[in-house]
Amino acid sequence: MKVAISKLTLTRGNAQPGGVIFNNNDDVTLRQCRLTQNVSLSTGGAYFANDGRLTVEDSEFLNNRSVRGGAIRARYSVRQPRRPQQRFDRRAGPAQRFFGE
Repeated sequence: MKVAISKLTLTRGNAQPGGVIFNNNDDVTLRQCRLTQNVSLSTGGAYFANDGRLTVEDSEFLNNRSVRGGAIRARYSVRQPRRPQQRFDRRAGPAQRFFGE
């Protein structure tokens, strides 16, 4: 299934895995979205993909937390546009922003 989410703010989600979005084998596009202050006690503070595909365009990931992949954890495929405009919280180290396998 293809899912496109545009111009949406997702804040203070708390789920395991993926604080606000869990993707199981679908094609998800986040366009001009803001994912903030989301938490997962396992993996993917804001977004978790299991065999899913993620495209991120002009979006922000701020203050998301988890054990693995502070903002995003994606198994397998993640695609970014040629000129990505993503913004991640600068206080988090690279391993806390994105974790892929």
